[in-house]
Amino acid sequence: MKPFLHLILSVMLASGLQAQKQSAEGGQGFDQLPAKENAPKSTGERFVALQQVADPLSEANADLEELRQQLQAAEAEDKRKQLEEQIENQKQLKLKLRQNFLDTLGGVEAAEYEDTSTGNFTLSEAAADVVQPFVNSVRDATASPRELDQLRTRLLDWKERKRKAQTILNRIESYKEANEDPNLRSEFELAERFWEGQRAKCISEIGVLSSQIKERVEKQRPFWEMLSDLFSDFFRTKGLNLLYAFLTGVVSFLLVRKLYDFLRPYSPVHRKSGNSLGSRIADILAVVFAVLVAIWGVLLVFYIRGDWFLLTLTVLLLIGIVWASKTSIPPYVEQVRTLLNLGSIREMERVVYEGIPYEVKSLGFLTVLHNPALQGGEYRIPVRHVMNMISREPGEKEPWFPTQVGEWVVLADETYGKVVNQTPEQVVVLRLGGSRKTYKAADFLGQQPENLSHGYRISCTFGIDYQHQPTSTTEVPEIMERALTHALLEKYDKDTVISINVEFVSAGASSLDYQILVDVSGELASRYQATNRLIQKVCVDACNENGWVIPFTQITLHQASDKPAPQLPSED
Repeated sequence: MKPFLHLILSVMLASGLQAQKQSAEGGQGFDQLPAKENAPKSTGERFVALQQVADPLSEANADLEELRQQLQAAEAEDKRKQLEEQIENQKQLKLKLRQNFLDTLGGVEAAEYEDTSTGNFTLSEAAADVVQPFVNSVRDATASPRELDQLRTRLLDWKERKRKAQTILNRIESYKEANEDPNLRSEFELAERFWEGQRAKCISEIGVLSSQIKERVEKQRPFWEMLSDLFSDFFRTKGLNLLYAFLTGVVSFLLVRKLYDFLRPYSPVHRKSGNSLGSRIADILAVVFAVLVAIWGVLLVFYIRGDWFLLTLTVLLLIGIVWASKTSIPPYVEQVRTLLNLGSIREMERVVYEGIPYEVKSLGFLTVLHNPALQGGEYRIPVRHVMNMISREPGEKEPWFPTQVGEWVVLADETYGKVVNQTPEQVVVLRLGGSRKTYKAADFLGQQPENLSHGYRISCTFGIDYQHQPTSTTEVPEIMERALTHALLEKYDKDTVISINVEFVSAGASSLDYQILVDVSGELASRYQATNRLIQKVCVDACNENGWVIPFTQITLHQASDKPAPQLPSED
């Protein structure tokens, strides 16, 4: 029976030591203690907690003193060994209770205190140090709720231990009452003393933990206040560091670019070869160097400011970008070929973009496409969107658009008017009368516009009756041409009417037809329809003055009878 009790004592003592060790390991570093202690609301509550710990400590001292007296009075060797073991266990219990007393007296600060120790520095520790600032920031953000939850879990555990110890004591008491054997009774008393000590330890632990939980709950601030402080701390420290890093990166990049732009005209590569392959390589290397200087400036700001969290996060981000770039290098290689003017699209050549021709004004990370004939005809497009385009050398005097603003056009849908607006998106045509017709720029080109503002020809056919056949090829064309020349020169300036020609063209089914060709300059573009009407009027007036008959179109109906079918006139 005695060895069994000794085993129980050893196991419970080991459990108590382990619990003490875990309690010590659960704290935080001394450097995380607040600079100023917040006093509890009531010192009486702290005193009650201390009293709960002091009473078991006093009992433990009394029991230890009693055991020492029994050891002095004992003569048997077995009895002395047993008492020595009990004294040792009681000493451990006394030390634990005294530590609880000190923890209660020290409050939250004592629970968070622990010694720091240094050990051998290994490669795994070096790798852990890289991400340690990030882990520390996350841990600090969740420290308070985690610690409070751990204390509540430990409190429930010690309450459960107290319940079990009390159950064992009740069982021992019932055994003592039911059994009068002196040997068993002494063992029961020994076991009872041990479990009373365990219950006392549980009561002490419960008092310590309850006091710590109560103090933490009292110190816990409202969620919105914590959130406000979190944002305030962020903008006061990390937010300010981010601002400094951003400004440093931007300023560093711009300074390097401005310095390169200043030195570029004096560079022998650019002076001798102009816009050659070597100059383009130098331009790309300058951009890469500017980016590297900007990144170095950002990292330097974080280092000088001592913000290891943002420094670590930036390094991890850069490592991730480099790692991810392995799968995206081929597209970048094609972009570099395009920037070096070695791709399918090249500078100063002609390319079609969204159905409109453009000149490749410059190739860069933002490629500039320009159409001089369009209002706002310049696009800045990322190089990745143009590297699959195909350009060609423009032809000599090849137009970039069929019209200019202010010119008159006739379209395939018979629209006639003046171009008042043309951009890469739309072309607006002002028609006679004031209405405006809008086309998409590509659709406008699809209408095959005829530009009248640079000169045009009016071509029409006029016919007279066959009864004038004798003079149809001699007098009639001359008379018509003289009449048209007189009327047009009377109406318009001589410089605007380039040529007038009337020729016999064919003997039609019911008339002798003449082709009238009038060439005028672009100044009469706004008189296109009026000039057509004037030509028809002059031809009719000439027929009236000379007695020429203008025939109707004849339609002959053939019937089965012997009588000829009547001829019915019909108008055009």
